[in-house]
Amino acid sequence: LDVWPERRRAFDAISSLVLRSVPEGATMREVRLARVSVHDPFRDYEDRRGLPSFESLVFTAAPVNETSASEVPEGVMPTNFLPIANFSSIGPVAHAQGTEVWGTSVTFLLRIDGQDLELDDLPLVQAVAHWEPGGIYDRCPDLGGVHAGGGKCWVFQRLQSLCIQVAQNDAGVWQLAERFPAANHSYGCAYARNTWQAAVYHTEPRPSGFNSRGNFTNYHVANFSDFSVEVRSAHDPYFTALALTHGSLRLPWSRYEEIVLGVVLLIMGIAFTAQPCYLLWRSKRIARARRGHYPGGALAEIRRMSPSSRATRYTYGDVDAETIGMKAAVA
Repeated sequence: LDVWPERRRAFDAISSLVLRSVPEGATMREVRLARVSVHDPFRDYEDRRGLPSFESLVFTAAPVNETSASEVPEGVMPTNFLPIANFSSIGPVAHAQGTEVWGTSVTFLLRIDGQDLELDDLPLVQAVAHWEPGGIYDRCPDLGGVHAGGGKCWVFQRLQSLCIQVAQNDAGVWQLAERFPAANHSYGCAYARNTWQAAVYHTEPRPSGFNSRGNFTNYHVANFSDFSVEVRSAHDPYFTALALTHGSLRLPWSRYEEIVLGVVLLIMGIAFTAQPCYLLWRSKRIARARRGHYPGGALAEIRRMSPSSRATRYTYGDVDAETIGMKAAVA
């Protein structure tokens, strides 16, 4: 949070941010992104006490229902930004070796103040497989997927949104903020299982025309009417919190909370151990008195320490048993 105001000013200084789609064999299209200030994501967080507030900055383009302007305004996603893609381009999945089969793909170019950044190729439609047991525990139909052999349940997805993190290097040049340079698409905003995904996909119900052999028998076009784009700074405190907490957003306790917890546990420990400690000390005192470790006052010591022993008579030292018997007879 201390460095965010300076990083935000640098991000806000971007004058032009354009995203271009470069589909294979189709015309390149572009959209201009508009800057939008968004509220602190932790504003409604239940454990936000003591956290300072901040304001995020996002460059975004989202679809709108209608626009009367002849030119698409800044921040509005054109309806034809993505090319037509159909699920039949995925091809047969029945004998696929991996867990992903791509259909039509596209390359995105991010242009920041005249500088082009090329993103990795992304599929517009894809089939993703996971293992699903058969019988009554089969959830594949509930997920909108289909079985195509090998125990795999294939779920069909289409591209729904794209979110990219950018950062400046030491020379002040903007670049993709790759969290894991060795991994693809690690500059995204969606954190899941220690990965940063740039593309978010929407699961489609079982497409029409899909037969039992894993092939499409007719044309099924994907709908991208809800496609949106965001570009954000990698120094946003929200992403920093995601990285530090490994996506859980369970923030560590403050120093004050740790001190209060320590005091409470200390008091509870004393309260729970006081009586057992006293009983242990008392039993040891009684045992020592019975072994004659308290000469001259042993009987008084035992009676004082153990009220239940008052009916018992104890004698110590050289006492004649016959004398005791005569005293009892006289009495």
